[in-house]
Amino acid sequence: MPADGAVLAPAGHYAGRVCHWQGRDLFFCWNPADYAWAGNRNSYCKHVPAPLVLRRRNDGTLRRESYPGWRAYQESPLVAPRLVRVSTLRGTALTDWRVEASDGMDQAETAEECGDFLLDGRMTPLASRYGLGFRLNSLSGGYYVEFNAESRSVSLQKWLVPTERVTYGYRDLQRGEMRHPLRSGEEVTIRLLVVRPYIEVEFDGDVVIATLSQERDRGRVGIWCEGGSLALRDERIAPMRRSHP
Repeated sequence: MPADGAVLAPAGHYAGRVCHWQGRDLFFCWNPADYAWAGNRNSYCKHVPAPLVLRRRNDGTLRRESYPGWRAYQESPLVAPRLVRVSTLRGTALTDWRVEASDGMDQAETAEECGDFLLDGRMTPLASRYGLGFRLNSLSGGYYVEFNAESRSVSLQKWLVPTERVTYGYRDLQRGEMRHPLRSGEEVTIRLLVVRPYIEVEFDGDVVIATLSQERDRGRVGIWCEGGSLALRDERIAPMRRSHP
């Protein structure tokens, strides 16, 4: 275990193996995914998410990078989204990806739904809690990536309304650790990859979330914050072709 408590992959990955292939060190592991394979849900089943590329930093620690093979699934170049952004708090169209909420929560999201996609941009938070949202639905929540001010922790959460009840069903799907906490006002790069059940979050070039979940396979994409403001600049999005095992 490294001295700083870091691990090679997000929480939930285990029995990992490193394979050297085509000049890269690939990290494969098992994960207790929130995903029903071929329509069958089994709590004892484990899945193998996409491999992560390991690279050695100058200080000897290992960096987790997204597998470059995903580029083959990109259907078009990354471009600035032409979709209208809608603030759920103001109820009006926004000119850029920016939300402000001194009291409560504000969320800005695309007016149209996305299926599988790759989103990147530069994020600047001035809030206590903030993050990304995807597969969002105005009536029944969606998936949320949460960051907290001055914390290294990152979490992927699912807020969906089950058919048998009217309240939101919350589940913390996975937690990861950033190498350094994100300080207020500091700009960092963020990357979100969603292809069928696979969900990957990359923070400043380091993968912090990598797991499987597909209770919902499409919806709106957006940003959110509590207790301050959050801006996403130079955002670009591209549709991804669905992978087939």
